[in-house]
Amino acid sequence: MFYSVSLCMAMLALLLMLLPRCVLALAAADGTRQHAMIGAPVGPSLFVRAEGTRLWRDAAEYRVHGANYWQAMHLGMAVGPSANRTRVQADLARLRSLGITTVRLLAAAEGAAPHKMPLQRLAPPLMTAPGVYDERVFAGLDWVLAELPRFGMTAVVSLANYWTWSGGAAQLVSWADRPPSDIPYPDQWNPVEQRMTKGAPYEAFLDYANRLFDPSDRVNPRAQQTYREHVRAVVTRVNSITGTPYRDDPAVLAWELMNEPQAGPHVARWIAESAALVRSLDANHLVTPGAECKNGAAWFRRMHSARDVTLATCHFWAANWGLYNATDPTPRSLQGAIAHMHAFVDDTAAWAHGLGLPVVLAEYGLGRDAWGASAGLHAYMPEAPVTHRDAFYAAVCRRTRDAGYAGSA
Repeated sequence: MFYSVSLCMAMLALLLMLLPRCVLALAAADGTRQHAMIGAPVGPSLFVRAEGTRLWRDAAEYRVHGANYWQAMHLGMAVGPSANRTRVQADLARLRSLGITTVRLLAAAEGAAPHKMPLQRLAPPLMTAPGVYDERVFAGLDWVLAELPRFGMTAVVSLANYWTWSGGAAQLVSWADRPPSDIPYPDQWNPVEQRMTKGAPYEAFLDYANRLFDPSDRVNPRAQQTYREHVRAVVTRVNSITGTPYRDDPAVLAWELMNEPQAGPHVARWIAESAALVRSLDANHLVTPGAECKNGAAWFRRMHSARDVTLATCHFWAANWGLYNATDPTPRSLQGAIAHMHAFVDDTAAWAHGLGLPVVLAEYGLGRDAWGASAGLHAYMPEAPVTHRDAFYAAVCRRTRDAGYAGSA
């Protein structure tokens, strides 16, 4: 998911002031899939596991109702400019009161933002240089994971991010180049303008970031080494507060290889190799690619067919995909977004069923009303109405409930 500067700042500052975006476990019809799980627990377990297209924990079916909480690692620091553990505890308490069972965390943030970058980055970085970590930030993630059981929650932990607001795939490519190359940041991240200027700066950025996945690119061995060493560092880390290795911690629901790896000729191979690495380190937890699944059935299958992928994911962003106009107050735009969402939910459930996987709607969202007094930047203010968003979220929950999916929020 890519964001405008204003939306990114609003998300980082106001996430919990907005209605939480939900993580939904969407169950397709019954199916079976055999996974390589050497040493994995058999029978009742505190680890969330997949059996066919359902999720289970202990002896009960596990339904995921959740929210993305990207900044939790930084807020969880004991000291530093981002530290605010009181805020995290208040956020988790509020989310739990709303029935949230799972948060999605980011265990990655690479490099400081250059001055010319047109989008803020999470700061301070977890990885300051290839393989070099700020232990204060890592300890923030330790603390958040240690807190989750107090609130009866689990976490989907993303091991990397494609987009630049945390450094992302492009930062790994830049570091691996000799000499380090400048990241070709797009002039803007507005999806409408991107479609109008296709083949220009935005496409150049995608080509640059996708070098991470291309085994024939000169940067690939070094970039992949940095990514894989990071995977090992996170998955095998021993929590400094609980003394429990992450890979043995039931608070982790799943490892996500990357937030929104973009479709390309080499990404399926990268997913298969990365999933195999994670499973070789940890037989307790589910593994998901982190894909949006906006490219249709063939790409969904390519991104989820590796034997070590045990959980499917999808994201639905109506405005960013050009399916909703936030400045249109009439029902037409809203109903169009809802119709596309219905088809998307039904399709992803069917595709997951074909692979015998449970599927999670890991992101969806809609902005505040951007018309009338709330036009322009006023739409990012907490006082702006949420007329269409409330209706859209209710439609998502009804669709998942009525279709018999394994969870809704």
